[in-house]
Amino acid sequence: MAAFVFLSVVTVLVWRSQVGRQQQLLARHAEDVAFQASLRLQVFVESHLKMASVFAKRWATHETQDFSQKRFEKFGTVMIAELPGYYAISLLSPDNGHWTVPASVDHSEIIKNFQRERLFEETRAAASVLLSGPVRDTAGHVSFFATLPLRRGHDDLGFLMIQFQAKTLIDDCFHEKIRSEFDFVVEDKTGLVYRFTPDGDQWMESQESTGQRVSFRLHNRQWILTVVPQKRILNSSGWVANLAVPALGFPVTVALAWLVWLLLRRMEMLRIAKDRAVLEVEERRRAESALQVSQARHAQLSRKILMAQEEERSRLSRELHDELGQILTALRFEMGLLGKTLASASESKSHLVDNAVKLVETSAEELRRICRGLRPPLLDDLGLEPALHMLTRDFVERTGITVDFDMDFERADDIVTPEVALATYRIMQEALNNVSRHAKTMNVSVSIFRTNDELQLSIEDHGVGFDPDALSPQDSCGIQGMRERAHLVLGTLSVSSSIGDGTSLVFRVPLKQTKGESA
Repeated sequence: MAAFVFLSVVTVLVWRSQVGRQQQLLARHAEDVAFQASLRLQVFVESHLKMASVFAKRWATHETQDFSQKRFEKFGTVMIAELPGYYAISLLSPDNGHWTVPASVDHSEIIKNFQRERLFEETRAAASVLLSGPVRDTAGHVSFFATLPLRRGHDDLGFLMIQFQAKTLIDDCFHEKIRSEFDFVVEDKTGLVYRFTPDGDQWMESQESTGQRVSFRLHNRQWILTVVPQKRILNSSGWVANLAVPALGFPVTVALAWLVWLLLRRMEMLRIAKDRAVLEVEERRRAESALQVSQARHAQLSRKILMAQEEERSRLSRELHDELGQILTALRFEMGLLGKTLASASESKSHLVDNAVKLVETSAEELRRICRGLRPPLLDDLGLEPALHMLTRDFVERTGITVDFDMDFERADDIVTPEVALATYRIMQEALNNVSRHAKTMNVSVSIFRTNDELQLSIEDHGVGFDPDALSPQDSCGIQGMRERAHLVLGTLSVSSSIGDGTSLVFRVPLKQTKGESA
């Protein structure tokens, strides 16, 4: 009897443990699915909003300033056809007029209900995309809207309002395997955005306490994704689904021999779990190895892209200098001949010719400056040191900021490779531009020297400085670009600054990148 009671208790405990383990695994799986689905949904919606931002930027900065309704309908039709979830696009001008694509959609009532002026003031203040809460139409379809400001310089061109159909947009985020196992609900604080409940709304509400909820932010909105296992999946981990445990456990109470069999069975399960853990560790090791290979390929591709950009700049600089420069020179000679022809004419005509000559000379000088900015000819013809001196002189002439330039070695071109020379030039060029735009100082110190192990470029100013931790990704594009250039030549870039104490930038590249070491 004692053995029977003992084995019965053990059987019940094992049964309960099995059920709890499966439910725990199911809950962990649901948690992983909720996290991955929310991340995928966030990235998916953000990519669509990014496309809308690109459309708004292209519309506002069109070179020919073609802001016609025909062009807007053309762009809007293409976006609605190519991107799932885009239902309608409206352009709202400052004079309260609006265009909508497709024309069959009427956003007048929506605009009125949105409190147009308040929404647009918030969009203008945020200077980015703002999302509305969910809106349900008479047919029961749920949509949400995104508003984007349209600006060209200081000119206000109105706002772009895009209507997204929530079901069409979100359906693409969840693949069939997840749909066969879970019910989904996406909510905004103001209402329901999306619902996928094959088991019915009552099942979703009854299992809400056991579901997994993930909250994530999309610009100004807070969305909540709720994931609940479907009835079939939840039943497969319940007591009924695990009746095999008591069916095997209770007969063991009659014959003690079954105890040995059960022990061997548990040992076999332990061995399988151990083998599975070993396989998971091996798979993780292979994944890490593949990630390292992928990162190496990414770095190689970035280097090729950067060199291709520099080659294209060089080609464009040569073409501008050779073709357009020759045309401006010829035009200068022609204007000179015209001036001599009109020497005997009236003073007003002669003055007009002189002004035209000055404009041509100014255009030629501006062309030469643009060509130097695209690809400095001194860097290719004479090397790094003359190019840096020319860059310094141009910066002083353009901004009036004094530069203390110190180069502590000679014949830099015998030391560094062309790639390192180009990276050094571009980093110094970007750093000086940052000083002129942000530092608010009239003096900057630049030094470049060689140590036993590396080449070092140092740029310091005593301007207003900034807080590196508070720098947003949009404001750190220049620094990130300099870091990428340094990384491509196996160098490092460090930036230190504090508010009121100026900024210091140091670029270091190992000597193994030099010509002498490579040889």
